[in-house]
Amino acid sequence: MWRVTQGKLPNEEQKKALDWCVEYIKRNITEDGVVYSDSDELENRISSGVNLNTSSLAYGGLGGYAILLKRMGKADEVEKLIKMQTALSEAIERYFGGEVSGYHTYHYHKGCYVIRAWYCLPVYMGITNRAKDTLNSIDEKLWTDGSCRSTEGETILWDRSALYYIMALFRAGETERAWKKLKEYAQTRLLGEHVPYAVEAYPEGGMRHLSAESGLFCRVFTDGLLNIGFDEKGYTVKCVLPKEINELSVKNICLNGKTETINVAR
Repeated sequence: MWRVTQGKLPNEEQKKALDWCVEYIKRNITEDGVVYSDSDELENRISSGVNLNTSSLAYGGLGGYAILLKRMGKADEVEKLIKMQTALSEAIERYFGGEVSGYHTYHYHKGCYVIRAWYCLPVYMGITNRAKDTLNSIDEKLWTDGSCRSTEGETILWDRSALYYIMALFRAGETERAWKKLKEYAQTRLLGEHVPYAVEAYPEGGMRHLSAESGLFCRVFTDGLLNIGFDEKGYTVKCVLPKEINELSVKNICLNGKTETINVAR
């Protein structure tokens, strides 16, 4: 996906690697149409198996590669990829979609009847048919002390899910709630007792830092608040300013291989 953002087309060797990624997804599509996995990024710290996270990541990856193929003028390959992505989206709805704790959201995996933080991944990737209840369920069941517990009924907390949740709120048009959560998170993590980085996990590791989470905090502003997206022609900015901000400027941001300045005013 970084090649989409940097405006660079893959060379022959890189395209071969991307094609293999698509082939790998194909080979791991189950009879239910979702992507097989025996774990997720939490590495079975919490129940997993064939899970919503893996299929959501695959859906987003297919969309990113489709943009590259459009830029390369490979219409036939784009069509196949879009069909694959659409089929995966429909399978995610059929296989994972359901009622959980009274919310019109997802089962993280078969037999899971608690709210999980990674329910925000489909929304972040652009699957919005269950967005309202999904985002509400995370807010009401998991948000705590400026971050997000990984699952209902557990104390495990990973900042990466909280940051993806904030980005999903922005992308879903929940600007005021997203801004409130972002300020709460920044006050707790960047200005509070735990300064100045994001937390990998709690209680595991004693709230140790991890660079990936800290980088993800920066993306809250690019992917979330500015809502920067990419297509075959370049990039788009779909920013909706929170009420307490009248203008926003971002200087020296690299988009499609060029250094840009973005100015947003109410």
